Amino acid sequence: MTGATVHFTDAADGVHLAWASQGSGPALVLSRGWITHLEHSMAMPAFRRYVDVLATAFRVVRFDGRGNGMSDWDIPRPVTPDDLVGDLAAVIDASGAAPCVLWGSSWGGPAAIAFAAEHPDEVTHLVLDGTFADGDRLATAERRAAFLSLFDVADAAPDAVFAALSHLTRPDADDATANLAARGRGTIRPDIARELYTLLYEIDVRDRLPSVDAPTLVLHRRRSRAVPFDCGRRLAAGIPGAQLVALEGSAHNVWDERPEESLAAVGAFLGVALVDEPAGAPPAAPTTAILFSDIVASTADQSRLGDGLAYERVRTHDTELRAAASRFGGREVKHTGDGMMVAFPGATAAVSAAVAFQGRLAERRGAEPERVPWVAVGINAGEPIADDSGDLHGLAVTIAARVCAAAARGQVLVTAVVRDLTTGSRLRFRSVGPHVLKGLDEPVELFEALPLDA
Repeated sequence: MTGATVHFTDAADGVHLAWASQGSGPALVLSRGWITHLEHSMAMPAFRRYVDVLATAFRVVRFDGRGNGMSDWDIPRPVTPDDLVGDLAAVIDASGAAPCVLWGSSWGGPAAIAFAAEHPDEVTHLVLDGTFADGDRLATAERRAAFLSLFDVADAAPDAVFAALSHLTRPDADDATANLAARGRGTIRPDIARELYTLLYEIDVRDRLPSVDAPTLVLHRRRSRAVPFDCGRRLAAGIPGAQLVALEGSAHNVWDERPEESLAAVGAFLGVALVDEPAGAPPAAPTTAILFSDIVASTADQSRLGDGLAYERVRTHDTELRAAASRFGGREVKHTGDGMMVAFPGATAAVSAAVAFQGRLAERRGAEPERVPWVAVGINAGEPIADDSGDLHGLAVTIAARVCAAAARGQVLVTAVVRDLTTGSRLRFRSVGPHVLKGLDEPVELFEALPLDA
């Protein structure tokens, strides 16, 4: 992420919520809809650029609602509309954002509307885009049933389901947004997605509209397939003094099509200049966290156990690491024979995936010790160079490999850079002192990532 650190706070019922902020100035809290992941989202150039522009004038606070992204996926009971408002309230409180500009997008809009109505002193302005007050108006009963039936095949064909969800908000998806299907698998479980989308149709905050005192701007795409334009029109009509700006095009998200139009409208509404970067401007180099894994004593185990069982151990490693990488937004760069190289959009995601991976191996080892290998993991972060094949090169990658070589079995070692980038997260580390890494002139201080319950 661009200048953002992931933090965690607890909702009223104990669910852990992940949030991040960037920029300086008055607070702008973004209550997003659909499927969110703090780090996955910033891997999408259009969204990243949009937030970067907002951060030139505001401290932008984003969060993952319960069941999404880096927040808790295991939630104690079915989600209610009050939970969505409570999550928003918890993040605003934890981030010290009040009073703030509150921006409700898609199904994050109803929660923003309810919060603005209930806490008028904490919201200076309300921006609503692509959202609604009455979920019953989003689709006919037949279309609703057909849409929810998608999730019946989610276990067998998750890519198809997430691709369909992506197509709903961006019908003309290009190569960059086509990756949304893959990101979706690591952002939310299909069963939680179905629960949240079912709730979507039941939400009704029409009775809160007259109580919204904050100046309100409503943005809505005329040809949105996700939320009909009439929903935006009715929303603006129900809030006293609200302004409605109709945006042309079919991409539901304001950042996906002619973002300069919505930025200009928001800037005029808030009295600030929000100017998108020129199309030819090079993007800021993203920080990438590089993870290497290595199956410890793999050759000796192959000789001792035989080819068949040794192969099963490699498969166990691959299956569990790919699952953890998908959960936290990692991209498998290459298989190294006895391990794997995975790139993550942020250090918190990389370490979280590594800790989850080692925990899962330990759990399985108790039941089938011969089939589960011991694995060493090393992580570094930097700005590697990518070639045409997607492979990564450079000193940041070399150091990650060397850190992995220094790790003991079952251990996750990281550099000081990685530890510092995770400041504010729930991750914990123990210094293991300076290590001499091959090819480096000076010793490098390394840290062991500890299980969350350690």
